[in-house]
Amino acid sequence: MKKEMSFSLILLPLLVVSSCVKSGKKSTESSVSGINQNETIEIDGSNVQGNYSADIWPVNYNLHFKTIGKVGVKREGDTFSASVQLSYGPKDTTVKQAIYTARRCPNLNDDLNKDAYIDILEARIAIGKITIPFDSNLDSQSEGKDQYPTVDSNGKMSYDQTASFSRLFEDLKDIDRDLADDIIKLGADEGITLPGRIVLFQGMPTKIPLPESVGTIEGEDKSKSIPVGCAVLWKVEEMPTELSAGGF
Repeated sequence: MKKEMSFSLILLPLLVVSSCVKSGKKSTESSVSGINQNETIEIDGSNVQGNYSADIWPVNYNLHFKTIGKVGVKREGDTFSASVQLSYGPKDTTVKQAIYTARRCPNLNDDLNKDAYIDILEARIAIGKITIPFDSNLDSQSEGKDQYPTVDSNGKMSYDQTASFSRLFEDLKDIDRDLADDIIKLGADEGITLPGRIVLFQGMPTKIPLPESVGTIEGEDKSKSIPVGCAVLWKVEEMPTELSAGGF
């Protein structure tokens, strides 16, 4: 975001993600830009096809008003790709990014202590848990853990990763060995759907002071955990040009 103050963002609507649902078939109900967003959920993941994208908006609007960038996800055959282009990101900051199980971004109503900041503990009410981290290894929730991209000194960041969808989905169906963390697996009778899912972005420069009232996950610096951007994924005919230039 702009200047140092730019990325002291306070959480508001953001992200995307694949959601856990019971077996059988269920549909999302929405329409964006004339495109049918109903996506029947299959337990083998076969419903995930085509392009999904969204603008990334600030969560904490008292610190930033501009859109932060764009995010996109694509599945074609066994190829699953994720792309992020930030134009006004938190400068010189590593940004955690992931698809969550929720269908809405954090908003001012989630600022429970009314300190004008939506911290990660407050945001959890809205965002749910992580299904697909946008880290260095899309094939696995754990193998690329904590290896996220860094925004440059101009607020720019490009992220492009490709994975095997079959390996990614197999990993999502693996046993959840840590039920206490913020990452969730899919059950044997569950699937995922992307329309309406959120992608959350976290992290801001440590030199920007945050009040004591801003909470964080135990053992994690509040500057690294605070949500700064969020996007809601929807199916699109084509990827935005910004993302197409980045690899789509």
